[in-house]
Amino acid sequence: MVKGGNAASRAAVWECEVDGEWVPYGADITAQLEKACRDGERSVPYERKGTRYVINLIIMHQALDSPDSQHGLLVRRLESSNVEVEALLRTIRERMLESEADTARREQQQRELAVAIAQARAEAQRERQSGAAELVWRAPQQTITVGAVQGTRRSVTRADIKDSRVTRDIEQFHAASGHFWELMNCPGAAKNLAHLGLGNVMPTTVTRVDVYESAATREAYDKMRAQLADDRRDTQETWVFHGSDRKNVKKICVGGFKVGGDGIAVKNGAIYGNGVYTAIGPSAPLSYATSHGAHSKGCVILARAMKGRHTRQSNWLNSPDAGDSWGTADANGTKPAGTEDWVVFRATAQLLPVYVVHFE
Repeated sequence: MVKGGNAASRAAVWECEVDGEWVPYGADITAQLEKACRDGERSVPYERKGTRYVINLIIMHQALDSPDSQHGLLVRRLESSNVEVEALLRTIRERMLESEADTARREQQQRELAVAIAQARAEAQRERQSGAAELVWRAPQQTITVGAVQGTRRSVTRADIKDSRVTRDIEQFHAASGHFWELMNCPGAAKNLAHLGLGNVMPTTVTRVDVYESAATREAYDKMRAQLADDRRDTQETWVFHGSDRKNVKKICVGGFKVGGDGIAVKNGAIYGNGVYTAIGPSAPLSYATSHGAHSKGCVILARAMKGRHTRQSNWLNSPDAGDSWGTADANGTKPAGTEDWVVFRATAQLLPVYVVHFE
């Protein structure tokens, strides 16, 4: 039996165990129980919602006030210091359970992301190896180093493909040329060239194709594909142009694109937001890569790209997280002349440089 003493001065709390949780009694019942302890009584009867109960202070047990009652609830008495400890323990237990649940969710997400990355890498590997068993390279492989990153480049000229033998060189030259001419022949190409001051002169010959491989850019691209897929955003690939000064081409193809303002100067402005500026036609890249004149020569980077969540209007000013890529339309849906085919990508890893096409 619980002894009385100066129990009342110690702000005791009485609780009963209900479904594994300790629930405190109300103030009136607590007062009855404390008085019973001081008076040396063995039990305390009380009524709640028309049902009578008896709390046995000898065995610390609550049951229905009936001779046939065999089931009941455990009862305990805590003083104020113990109450604080119990409350702290409950808080710790609850936080541990929440932490365990959060950890389990994070681990599940990490497992799913790892599976997606592995699948993306396997798919990319299959793409790279498709047909490679039958085709061999004739162009020598060059190692390109950009800072701490290494990649490779193979250069195939038009003269190299005149041989009738089927080689990897011919396959890649024609693949790059095909993508190049497909983009060059898109609607509005002539107007865009005129806007750049090139008149109606279109490139007529692809003179060389550089094929780049970089583990760093490939890994970043595969991770971005998995992340976009995890966020339920578009991972469909498209080919895009990017023009840059020749001195930057190797850096981009081996080390990846850079966003103006991300530790580097914004070379061509950021009127449509910070990102990688590309085009699905020749409006912008040729202005960066071509020497004007009757015998214009230049080069452009051809990259695979994933738009993710794309917005037609460049509303990045009002909502920076609105899209993963965007166009140049104003609030009325009008695109400024010469930017009709521009696409700005928010993240550099959304693009994978593959070819550099040299033309004249």
